[in-house]
Amino acid sequence: MTPMDKHTRTRAFAVHGRSLALLLLMVVASTCRAFQQVSPHVVSQSHTPITFDCKARTVGLLRSTASPPPARSVQGISSAYERIEMPTSQTNPNELWKPMIPPIWQAGIGFDETIQWTTRDDPEQVASRLLKKCTAGSSKHGGHDDAAEQQLHNARIQQVVEAMRLFRSHCETNLVEQPDQHRAFKTRIVASRGPRGTKCPQWHIDHVPVRWIQSLAGRGCQYVASKDEGINWSMLLNNGKEESGDDEDANDEFVSLSPQERNKQIVNDKVANIVQGKEMEVMLLVGSRWQEYYASPTTKSHLHPVVHKSPSPMARWEARVLLTQDVIEDAGLT
Repeated sequence: MTPMDKHTRTRAFAVHGRSLALLLLMVVASTCRAFQQVSPHVVSQSHTPITFDCKARTVGLLRSTASPPPARSVQGISSAYERIEMPTSQTNPNELWKPMIPPIWQAGIGFDETIQWTTRDDPEQVASRLLKKCTAGSSKHGGHDDAAEQQLHNARIQQVVEAMRLFRSHCETNLVEQPDQHRAFKTRIVASRGPRGTKCPQWHIDHVPVRWIQSLAGRGCQYVASKDEGINWSMLLNNGKEESGDDEDANDEFVSLSPQERNKQIVNDKVANIVQGKEMEVMLLVGSRWQEYYASPTTKSHLHPVVHKSPSPMARWEARVLLTQDVIEDAGLT
């Protein structure tokens, strides 16, 4: 090969290399522009932290709003739903709670335990008794002989205690105090796997002043974050009891439908703003009896009960551990 041929060949390679580099830069620039574009179907929500001081611990209450209000301490509730991001635990929820879920070949409810307590009770003792009920008859979790298992057991107790204290504080702030009585509460833990373990597959509202719903493991509940948009209130209130979705009061045509078909008639998911709760995230949802027990009658808090349900669809292998809390204001709530 002559020197001239080598020179020509070198120049050709250089031109070809510059062309490839230019093409690559154009592709990268185009990709960046595409990522910067926001889809018109995506709703952006801003979350402003609100301090909730309980036992010298701070918890961020997240409230969806278009323009963030100034930060304030929680003295009253002005939204029908509150999302609480609990303090980060040093123990992974998968390690802490999922060992308590029934094995994959045993779909359905693993356990469903409830305990009632009052403001006079020691939260740690109450939580310990509740978890003892949850692990009764289970050799894997009941003995706590192993040091590591005992450590997990203690961590579970502390998480339940934290939830009890926060819910009690919330109720003492927002609900009217019963004269000459100690306020009573009900705390419940349910472990389940698959669709057979789904407690509330149908859209409904709760017949309580307010309810604490927290998924300790697995997906949280779904709720509609709008008062009227997409909700057929007539269909909801005239077909089945509020809390359980019972068929006793429903018409025959509605009863014959599957839960999925019922849900389509109650909530239009193409219009309604449906929020999916996350693992460990708390949902404080106003129920149908909020107006009866709200602590500030002079500043009426006309809040609609929040329409919600268990997450769906649930795969056969999907597992959850659910913690719920209610305040017992009278015999009708027990």
